Amino acid sequence: MESNENNSGLVAELRAAARDGDSRAKAALAKRLLTQPPYNLEEGTAWAVSGAQDGNADAAHIASLLSAWGLGLDQDWNRALDFLQIAATAGHEMDRIVFARLAGEWPLVSYPGGALSAAECARFRANIHIGELLSFPCPRVICNAPRIAMINQFLTPPMCDWLIERARPRLEQAKIYNPATGPEASPIRTNAEFHIGTFDSDLIVMLLQHRIAALTGLSLAGMEACTILHYAPGEEFKRHHDFFDTSCPENARIVSAEGQRVQTFLVWLNDDYTGGATEFPYLQQRFRGRKGDALMFWNIGMDFSPDPRTLHAGLPPLTGEKWLFSQWIRGRRP
Repeated sequence: MESNENNSGLVAELRAAARDGDSRAKAALAKRLLTQPPYNLEEGTAWAVSGAQDGNADAAHIASLLSAWGLGLDQDWNRALDFLQIAATAGHEMDRIVFARLAGEWPLVSYPGGALSAAECARFRANIHIGELLSFPCPRVICNAPRIAMINQFLTPPMCDWLIERARPRLEQAKIYNPATGPEASPIRTNAEFHIGTFDSDLIVMLLQHRIAALTGLSLAGMEACTILHYAPGEEFKRHHDFFDTSCPENARIVSAEGQRVQTFLVWLNDDYTGGATEFPYLQQRFRGRKGDALMFWNIGMDFSPDPRTLHAGLPPLTGEKWLFSQWIRGRRP
């Protein structure tokens, strides 16, 4: 009760300061309303946009993510880049790097003084071509039952490096979902992971997710938080299914409320290791791509029922580190 009262009091204080024109309060209020209860997408979005218009870096960062995803605002890459430019000009640490890298200047890591100059921003903006960044190669079907496809060079090597760079300092022990108790550590999964939710994201990650949506024909709204997976030598994810087994009442409830996990999309972020293939024992096949290649497979059959043949395992690397990008996508029966 006391916690709820404290939370309400802080929101009220931030709202009062925001109404008085405090851009930092606008950014803080937007983040709180968008990421913590009591959630308010409409108001949080409005404060993010207002703070961005004031030139606040944190508010502009949030507004750029909302525009890129189409959450609270219409999906609009040009507007997302407008907000990104405000954030970079105002000194947002991550967005100034993202802005440069979207413009093709991947080797740059940091900028003295924190903020980008107007001239630098104008140059970067002129070199960003969203249509090219959203394009992808055609998939190559390698199995029809279950449905599995490979996509060569789905990501460029610099994009792969960016995802590893983002994840490396934030890795935590990977968990499995127990219907009775929720996420928990398990001996069947010994690798590490980093989840990237909507408001932990950046425009490079969101470009990747838009590519996946376009390639699969599935909605962005069905995407779970994407995950960067890390396997040190000997670490593995033993044989498992990604779909929810609806014979379990709690899983049936989840599927009814949020949809079945219909597809898994993996991208190899490096290839300088030995071993570490993705194994499908029912198919007696193992897959391992080069850096930037992707593997996609449907966890359900054509009748929308879970496909047990999608049983798979992340085998342990023998030497070197293995890095993967993982995206689970939910869907409902047509």
